[in-house]
Amino acid sequence: MGILVCSKNSAPPSPVVSASSAGALEVVDVHSTSNLPRTLNQAREDGFRIIGASASVPSTNAGTTEDDLSPPLYDLQDLPIRDPHGDDRPILLVLGSEGHGLRTLVAKAC
Repeated sequence: MGILVCSKNSAPPSPVVSASSAGALEVVDVHSTSNLPRTLNQAREDGFRIIGASASVPSTNAGTTEDDLSPPLYDLQDLPIRDPHGDDRPILLVLGSEGHGLRTLVAKAC
């Protein structure tokens, strides 16, 4: 288990960050990327199942069609623990920010 953060939008590791994480920063590996959507797309190609979690749904751009929509959205209670089709790929869980949720390109990568 590890943590992946976007270097552009995250505080660098520090004693304050460690204290805010209740010590979790000391027991997990933290990795940084400068382009989160590209990293998520590469992870999918490498065999990961990418799941995004956010309190809000990003708005779609004007002119999108039904075919352009992202994968289905679930309420947390309805999210299957295991894929009903037997998909046992490792999961990469993307958590949106408290104030703004997931950025549009990040949400599309999920």
